[in-house]
Formats: sequence, C-alpha cells, structure tokens
Amino acid sequence: MESRPCFPPRKAGPVDEREKAMSWRQSAAVVAALAACTAAQAAELTYTLQSPLLGGGNAALYQVESARESQKKQFRAKAEADARQAADAAQQAINNSPTTRFANALQSQLFMSISIKLADKILTSRNAGSFTYGDLYVGYERVNGAIRVTINSPSGTTTLDLPD
Repeated sequence: MESRPCFPPRKAGPVDEREKAMSWRQSAAVVAALAACTAAQAAELTYTLQSPLLGGGNAALYQVESARESQKKQFRAKAEADARQAADAAQQAINNSPTTRFANALQSQLFMSISIKLADKILTSRNAGSFTYGDLYVGYERVNGAIRVTINSPSGTTTLDLPD
C-alpha cells in the first residue's frame, strides 16, 4: 500500500506571500486541532461521592430520612408500651374483680382443707401410700420410727423425714 502525504508536495522555487499565509493558517489549524485533541484526552476525571454515609454531597436527604426512621422507632416503641400498659391494666382489673377474689379465696380454702386431710392421713397411717394431683406426686412411708414423705413436682424432688 502506498502512503501519500497529507499535504500536496511543495513546488520547487520561490515561495510567494499567498503560500506563506496559507501555510501559516494550515499550521495554526493543525496545532489547534492537536491542542483540542490533547485537551480532550487529558481531561481530569473526577468522581463525586453520592452517599452521605461516605461524605457525599447532599447530606440533607440522609438527615431527613434518618429523622423519619428515628420518629418511626419512637412511635413504635410508644405504641408497644401503651399496648403493654393497657393489657396490664385489663389484667389487674380482672384480678381485682369481686368474682376473681371470691374464686381465689374459695380455691385457697379447698386446697387447705384437702391438705389438712392428706397430712392427717400421712401422719396417722401405719402403711405406705401415695397420691397424685395433676403433675404433683406425694409418696409416704414409715422408716425406722420416722415418716418419710417424698414430693415430686416439675421443679424437682423434695424428701421430708418427720419424727413419728
């Protein structure tokens, strides 16, 4: 492949003023074009951070969103506290009602009566025995002049040795 010059070959002989002016204009245009290309290629690349967490430009949006989240958390915590307080007040009202107090007193008296009868049976019995109430097991036996009572419950086992 044959290479051709970009500019027409120069004629031999004296150079007139018109050619000088044209040559000077062409040279100036080439220099300007090269300068523009160089400036475009050598432009400095800059990156601006967008995230306010990393020091980005617009921190106002981040601050507004952060304030909203904080308010949401405060409102949620207050709503949960109010709900707990209302539930506690309702439970306290139920526990303090005359019907509930009467039922608790009656239950307490019945348990006391049953426990007195069972204690009397354990202390007066000459044999071993046991009884179960729900998940509570009570066993008793006479051992060497003493009464051994074993109580098994979900929280553990208790053994009592009572003198006869």
